[in-house]
Amino acid sequence: MERILERKSGDLGKEMYPLTFGLKVMIRDGNIPFDHNPFKQRGFFMKKMRVIGLLVLPIHLIFAFQNISGFILDNNASPIQYGTILYLKNKSWTTSDENGFFLLQSTISEGDTLVISRIGFHEKHYIVKKSASIQVILTKNVIGMSPVSVEGKLTQFHGELSKRKLTAMDNYSKHSS
Repeated sequence: MERILERKSGDLGKEMYPLTFGLKVMIRDGNIPFDHNPFKQRGFFMKKMRVIGLLVLPIHLIFAFQNISGFILDNNASPIQYGTILYLKNKSWTTSDENGFFLLQSTISEGDTLVISRIGFHEKHYIVKKSASIQVILTKNVIGMSPVSVEGKLTQFHGELSKRKLTAMDNYSKHSS
């Protein structure tokens, strides 16, 4: 195959240079057809693709994790300790610390749902947005109870008590030398 390339030069004008590409093929065995493809032989191509896939898959999983962090607060902006954050899709969860801070590491994507809850507060469903840091405000759940009456019944002890005198020991160790 022969191509002619143009060279642009302001002083010399246009000059043409022939350019030739060649391909050398060595055939060691006369029985190999000309269109022989070594990749089709004994699944070579598929073996290489499996190795490449196994190398690329862990990289994908590393970057698939999205950390969601934030704070759980009540109506007065006080932190809620030990609140539960549940990711509904794969049931992974975490709890908030003493300052209301939490960190959830999972394969969370935009539009997924988190359920934030704590005893004594209303449960809240949060739809994940692009932001990796969130602030959730939970409202108190006041539970009314009917009055409870607790009465005790006094019983007398009818029996004998034994009296015993304990003496102090000089050495308290089991193994004395």
